[in-house]
Amino acid sequence: MENLIGQTLNRYKIVSLLGEGGMGAVFKAHDLTLQRDVAIKVMHAHYARQPNFQERFLQEARSAARLKHPNIVQVHDFGQDRSYLYIVMEFIPGDDLDKMLNTMRTQGKWIMLNEAVLLMRQVSLALDYAHR
Repeated sequence: MENLIGQTLNRYKIVSLLGEGGMGAVFKAHDLTLQRDVAIKVMHAHYARQPNFQERFLQEARSAARLKHPNIVQVHDFGQDRSYLYIVMEFIPGDDLDKMLNTMRTQGKWIMLNEAVLLMRQVSLALDYAHR
C-alpha cells in the first residue's frame, strides 16, 4: 500500500505510512480542504471489493463517527475513492502504546504499576462508553 504515498483520495493527500495490519494500512494525510493533518485508514482492496464488507464498513464508520470521548480517537470522515475504502480520523502525533511498551522493554524498563492502572482505567472508560 506504500504506493498510495503522494496520491490523493478525494480531498486527502497521503503523506506517509504510519502502520499496517491485516485489514489495511494507516497513513498520515493532509486534508486539503480544512488544511489539517489527519490519520486515514485504507482497507486492503480485496476487502473493499466484497459487497458485504463495504456495507458493514460503512455502518461501523457511521457508528464510530458518533462517538465523542476523550479516550477515543475522533472520526472525521469516511468514504470510497476508486477501489479504496477509507476512514479519516484525527491525527495524534507520537507512538502508540504497543510501540511505547516495546521500546521500554528493549531498554530494560517497565511501566510502573500505578501508570499501568491509570492506562487500563482510561481504556476501560472508553470501552464502557463505546459499548453503551
